Amino acid sequence: FGTTPALFPEDKRSIAFEVLLRNNTGPRDGDACIEYLQALLLKLRARKDKYFSNIKIEFQAESLKKWKTESACLDSVAVGDETKMKMGMWVCKLICLVPLQIAHAENNGMVALKNGLQIPHDINYVDNISLANSVRFGIYDVVLNSWKGKIKVISSMGKQSSGKSYLLNHLSGSLLDVSGGRCTDGVWMTIATTEDSSHAHSQEAGRYLYVLLDFEGLGSFELSEQEDMLLSVLNVAVRNLTIFNKK
Repeated sequence: FGTTPALFPEDKRSIAFEVLLRNNTGPRDGDACIEYLQALLLKLRARKDKYFSNIKIEFQAESLKKWKTESACLDSVAVGDETKMKMGMWVCKLICLVPLQIAHAENNGMVALKNGLQIPHDINYVDNISLANSVRFGIYDVVLNSWKGKIKVISSMGKQSSGKSYLLNHLSGSLLDVSGGRCTDGVWMTIATTEDSSHAHSQEAGRYLYVLLDFEGLGSFELSEQEDMLLSVLNVAVRNLTIFNKK
């Protein structure tokens, strides 16, 4: 994600851009290119809707005339100091890149999904407990069942096309679909993980898992008042915090 997610202000990241210049460039074109990019970065940092705290961005410029081919030039680029991460945490972050639909409103009712799909007709459930035992969240179950730290649920609420998905993306660095029109059908789930630096020596105590729920906008002509009400009740029932986006 291009900016620092506001939910994780303590995460420090470094981004290095390597610019490859053509052979016919002058000796100072590399410096001019870096100065131009730095000026663009300053202009971008000045915007109030972009959050760049704890992100270190560097630019380098190299001329292709030092190498015979572009591929040789790319092979020679130094990666620098790699970010070290435990394999389990890396797999967890990889899993959380793809949101999963968990429910949607239909025919004045709420339909729960299993692994993002309709629950098969051969699965019978007569009460809430049996329904809960039938619901699965795909590969997200691996993360949820193995997590030993704290879990918080954050949801969005607001009118259709008010930027709820966009807000959650900037808050957590998630990859929820965004659009100028209707793009969220029902309820979509994604997960973000962080580590509280104040508990860095207490192993699991400082680790948080945030379950992010992106709800379909209210007041949509595709939904009835009953379906709007059911989505709102589900929202209030499962969340620790609801972000109401007013536009």
